Order: sequence, then C-alpha cells, then structure tokens
Amino acid sequence: MLVKSWVFCAALLLLVSNSLRAEADLNGVAAYSELGNELFMAALFAGQTGTNAQELINGSYPKRMELKILAKQGITQRQFSRIWRESVAINNTRDALIAQAENMVYFEELVRDRLESNDHLVIAYAPMTGVDVSLNSVVLGHVGDDAFFTLLLRSWIGSVPSSTAFRDDLLKANTADTALVNRFNAMYPRNARIEVAKSWLPVVAPPQKELDEPESPVALATPAAAPVATAVTEPKILTAEKPAVAKPEVSPPVPVALKTASPIPESTPTVSAAEQNPVLATANPEPGLSKAQALLAKQFYMADVFKKINTHVDYPRRAQQLRQMGTVRLSVVIDAAGQLKTVAPIEELEFVMLNKAALAAVRSAAPFAPLPAGLEVAELELSVPITFAMGEL
Repeated sequence: MLVKSWVFCAALLLLVSNSLRAEADLNGVAAYSELGNELFMAALFAGQTGTNAQELINGSYPKRMELKILAKQGITQRQFSRIWRESVAINNTRDALIAQAENMVYFEELVRDRLESNDHLVIAYAPMTGVDVSLNSVVLGHVGDDAFFTLLLRSWIGSVPSSTAFRDDLLKANTADTALVNRFNAMYPRNARIEVAKSWLPVVAPPQKELDEPESPVALATPAAAPVATAVTEPKILTAEKPAVAKPEVSPPVPVALKTASPIPESTPTVSAAEQNPVLATANPEPGLSKAQALLAKQFYMADVFKKINTHVDYPRRAQQLRQMGTVRLSVVIDAAGQLKTVAPIEELEFVMLNKAALAAVRSAAPFAPLPAGLEVAELELSVPITFAMGEL
C-alpha cells in the first residue's frame, strides 16, 4: 500500500511539474489601432492553443501576452494605462476589480515613461507562481496572484474586445496570419531601450495605503518592489519558449482571489459606482482617494457607462439583412455632472449604418451619472467599443 501511495504521489508530482514546464505556443497575433493608426502588435501564447476564448482564459497552463509598439511617436504612460483599465473594467466582475485593484495600480506604474517603437512588453504567467512583467528582457515586476493574468487576458479575448477583428486574430490557433507573424518577428528593441528599462526598476516599495472599508474590508495588498535586474538576454520572439528574463527576488503579497469568471456585461444591472462599491461609498472624500480607490472609481464608472450605452444600441434591421457586423470604437468625454461633452469615432467600420447606430446609442444614453466624488477631475474621457454581431461572439 505504501509503495502504491508513493508511486501515485510521484506520478502526481511529475504531472504537475510537466504542466508547469509546458511550452506556450503561438495562439494568434493582432494589431491594435486607434484613429487609423496602429499602436501596437499583440501576440498571445498558450500551453494549449485553441479558438475558444473561455477555455483559454480558464486554462491552467503557461500563457503569455506580448506587445510590441508600432506607433512611431510611441505610447505615453497615460495612454498605456487608459487602454488597459478600460478594457479590464468592461470585461471583469466588480469582485475581480476590487480583488486586483492594488495589483492593477502596481502594473500600471511599472511603465514609468513613454513606450517607444519596437519596445517589447511581456506578461508571462505560470500556474501557481504568478505573473512576471518584463520590458525588453528586463523584469520590471512580479505579481504573485495567478488571477491577475486572467484579469488582463479578459481585456484581450473577453466578451467585449476592443474590436472583433483584434479578438479573432488572437484566437487563430494554428492559422495565425503569416504576414502579422512575420511583422512581429521582425521587431526588436534597441539596446539603449534595454538600459532605459533597467532605469525603471523601483528602488523602494511603493507607499501603501489601505482602502477604508470598515464594514466589509477587502484585502488589497500593495505589491513589493522588484530588485535591480542583473543580466539581460536577447528576447526569443514567437517561439514556444518563455523569454529569458531575470526573476525578481521579492514577490508581492497575494491579494484576494478572483471570485467569479463571468464578465460584467453578462450580469449585474446598471447602477452607480458608489452603490456597487462599498469602498467608494464609505471612503472619506476629504483627504482624497487612494490610487486603488481612484482606479476602482474610474473602472466602475466606465463599466456603468458602457452598460447604459449598450442598452441603447439599435442594430439596424437592414444592416442585419446585409449581414453587416463588426465593432465601432468611440471616444466619449463626460463632464463632472455626467453630461456628454463630445463623442467621436476612434475606429469606424466600412458600414455607414453601423457607424451611425453606434453614435446614436451614445447620444441617446446621455446624460450619465455624475463622476464619482473624490476623483477631482473636470471630465473623464473613455473609449467605448460597440459590437454588432449576428449571434454570440
């Protein structure tokens, strides 16, 4: 009996070990654009490739999200943060956003300045070990919670992608577009940018400030700083191997786990951010919100705006008859009182009826709720994707 138990345990350990070492293969490559300009190329790798988004999101095997900057003028730190926080907000539950708020703040602050053309950002996940974030082969930081990768991955292939084409290209599996793959392979960061990435490494841990929620506290741990990197190596692009990077010595505390996998658009009626988030409802606005509270306030507000707009979308019957489909992405600016200041296209479709229907949905949904107290901003700009699809995405 003891021998059988030992053999079983050994086999189980071997299975787990092989799972952790499983290679991540290319699942798809896509280009992300705004106002007709390509900002970056995105590549998704997975230990088990496939075309089913939910299976990829839930899969417990190594995965990587890689970005290479295309924009000649680069991407500002503010723009980088905006792109992530918007798509994360509308593809994840309230509980997930709260649980990962401190990690999200930490992630955004790892990018300390403008990302330049050919910069290579890698977000690598290994089961039970968390997430490494590296830039140009320099590890900038580590998040110990596996659920953080799920949060980010949903922003790419969740139910509300930035565009259906972007999502579809990432879910090509064994039929990834050869031209896109070749473009991705041909991009390498300059040596000088490796030194810049090293200079972004934090010297001390970021200041910690717990969220004020006395009735139902949420454990939001501030990740610890990564140490100064040592050696760096040339990145291996679009291969089955994880890029060679130096591991940080200190991992951040593990925050509350992701409670549910269903995205916001599939549940939860539209209500105010304060009603959905007791952290904001009980926070004292006098001294101002912490970074995590401010992030949550914006993300909850963005999700509410998206859901309200979505209820006003009218898919033109003639467009359905012609099987016109796709995603229109709009820039929406809302003032402190909740009034719509401007709405303008970021990415339009070739179908005029759908472009007009998307604009009409935003205008008919206005006005919105006032901006959350404590943000101390006169207006909020966000991008809203409106997808017209025949059947399920």
